[in-house]
Amino acid sequence: MKSVALPDGRTLAYEEYGDADAPPVVFCHGTPGSRRSAAVFDDCPVHVIAPDRPGIGGSDPDPGRDFGSWREDVAALTEKLDIEEFGVVGFSGGGPFALAAGDAPGATAVGLFAPSGPPEVSPTDPLTVAGRYAPILLRGLFAVQRPIVRRNPDAALSLYTDADPSELSVPEGVDPVEVFAEDTLTATEQGGKWPAHELALLSESWSVPNPEVPVTVWYGENDENVPPSVAKAVADETGAETVALSTDHLETLCEARADCVSFVSPSA
Repeated sequence: MKSVALPDGRTLAYEEYGDADAPPVVFCHGTPGSRRSAAVFDDCPVHVIAPDRPGIGGSDPDPGRDFGSWREDVAALTEKLDIEEFGVVGFSGGGPFALAAGDAPGATAVGLFAPSGPPEVSPTDPLTVAGRYAPILLRGLFAVQRPIVRRNPDAALSLYTDADPSELSVPEGVDPVEVFAEDTLTATEQGGKWPAHELALLSESWSVPNPEVPVTVWYGENDENVPPSVAKAVADETGAETVALSTDHLETLCEARADCVSFVSPSA
């Protein structure tokens, strides 16, 4: 894990994957999630920089954070790393954060995998209800989840896919069970308060950020986490191109990762 100091004194932690000499891409993880899920890009011909959002993993909390403040964090991160141009990728709950980051100086394109949408276009589910009305229950849920995942790492992966782990398209040497168990544990490393805070933010009414750069949305027709209708609604709001796949939630990320990073790469 690496980190940078932000202008307000907070620390932003990040991990790097892929080719350090290739064009840079900033990855915005899911909710709950962390920098660890970006391991699926480790064989892609880009330099993936995967920061933990505030309160996640090694990043300091920012109680007042929103999509706009995340844009400023990404701008500060890329400036600290002397990156002049970069693509942005977002997965699931990281979708709106990636769209916001698409307005940061130097951003060239945004690629989204099964992006979350505002509650007005999303089906009501227990997490959304808890996020809006009882975030403290989510904190308890995340606290209970940690020992379960430690005892049974497969439990984390099952939240994202019904596929056999051996059939997922991931880099050679990357174990998806291990990666997403680590992702889940890193997401709640500082406790469940901050992932719950982020879910509460996503559960409130919000406008889809609309960056002035090209956007493409990949979604799975068999996705039960983020239904196709939600991904298409986000695409409609941003004027994005859409690519439909016969996949579930995590399969979409794994199957489309190469096409997505090719689309957002500053050298494309």
